[in-house]
Amino acid sequence: MSDKTVMLVGKTLKGKNRLRESNTNTWRIVRISDKVGFSQEPGPWFLVRPCIKDSNESQWLSRWVHSSNDKDFTIIEV
Repeated sequence: MSDKTVMLVGKTLKGKNRLRESNTNTWRIVRISDKVGFSQEPGPWFLVRPCIKDSNESQWLSRWVHSSNDKDFTIIEV
């Protein structure tokens, strides 16, 4: 499922601000992991990057989101 495109919808102010910073709600899954260092919740976790033209900037905006139970985002498969 890596390199799949998803749409993120912000649930919290933090999530909505992150989408506003990236200027897009379309993100690309670049990595999938069962574990992340900042949460005990089992995965899958997706490392996502915004689908924007500047690939250097998208790298800085990447983040981990839980596939089904993220506190800041709802993930919609595109």
